[in-house]
Amino acid sequence: MVGGEPDGEQDEGIAVGAASGPACLDDPSLRVNGSLIKGLTVRGFEEDGVLLHCVQGWRVTQVVAEENEEYGIFPSRSFDGRVDHSFASDANDTGIYIGQSFDSRMDHNVATDNVSGYEIENSVRIRADHNLAHGNTGGILSFNLPFLGVKENSDNVIEHNVVRDN
Repeated sequence: MVGGEPDGEQDEGIAVGAASGPACLDDPSLRVNGSLIKGLTVRGFEEDGVLLHCVQGWRVTQVVAEENEEYGIFPSRSFDGRVDHSFASDANDTGIYIGQSFDSRMDHNVATDNVSGYEIENSVRIRADHNLAHGNTGGILSFNLPFLGVKENSDNVIEHNVVRDN
């Protein structure tokens, strides 16, 4: 397994993305097409361990994200993706977060010792299943915030997870 730790110059461990801003929500030509992040550890970054922004057709698998200041694994404004068989701990916000995204899945992950283990925020058709959340402040959260590019949080499925001791 390869990995990364900050060298003093990097806020994100791994960042994949295109347009900064909500334009990629409506214009597929502004998205990165296809991304696989597999089998690595990201630890101690000032913001996110793994950040995907405006990515279509992505997967994060077998990733360990530890002690990152904001998010462990953070796909945002992304489409048709999956976070699976990964581990996230000690984030000051969320271990594994899918936000302003569509048609994606988070499954077979473990999140512990984060403020929230998992979040689905302002997203549509996200499935969270077969995950373990323990030792977080909150286990699995799903909600809608105002003033974001995606205005709804709907048609999401949260099932067959183990949430304990949060």
